[in-house]
Amino acid sequence: MKFSIKGTIRSIEYVLTFQDGEITGSPLALTILQYKACLAEAEGEAIGPIGGPYAKPPYLKDPVAAYILMTRVFTSIISYTGDKPPGRHSLPDGAIG
Repeated sequence: MKFSIKGTIRSIEYVLTFQDGEITGSPLALTILQYKACLAEAEGEAIGPIGGPYAKPPYLKDPVAAYILMTRVFTSIISYTGDKPPGRHSLPDGAIG
């Protein structure tokens, strides 16, 4: 599985890419991501889609948890490309979300 998220941090564009349990990208975005993941693991935060299933640490090896944490790095998201992480499903017709 591979996907990339492009976003801004303080008005500067950065990209983070998840591929088969490894994340690459700019050093600043990676440092922020690793900090957020470490903090979430230390606090025992449940990371996953609403209602589960929730990932177990290390969060950055799990595509859904990595996606959620990657989105928290950026002030705004510019684009998403690649595979759709499992557990990220659209709502059925008529559902309120």
